[in-house]
Order: sequence, then C-alpha cells, then structure tokens
Amino acid sequence: MVRPTLPSSSTGKLLLGTLILFGIVLNPPILSIANQATTTGGIATLWLYAVGCGA
Repeated sequence: MVRPTLPSSSTGKLLLGTLILFGIVLNPPILSIANQATTTGGIATLWLYAVGCGA
C-alpha cells in the first residue's frame, strides 16, 4: 500500500491530529478504549485502533 506524500511534516501531524479528533468524536467505541488507556497497553491499543482506522 502506497501512502500519499504530504506537503510537510507539520501539515501531516496536524492532519493526523485532526483525523484522530474527528475519529474520537464520531466513533463512540474509541471512547471506551480511551477510558481504559491508563496503562501503556491501553495507550498502545488506542494508538493501534487509530492507525487501523486509517487516521
């Protein structure tokens, strides 16, 4: 899978942050994962979930 190149690193980070924010707002199940993200494992699960959703 080829990822499109973004204009700059900062633009990519801003876009990634925005997508994750919208993902959290529009996808309630991610909130339950976030509530459990009090350990490194929970945070890793949240990160993997976000990446898996294409954020």
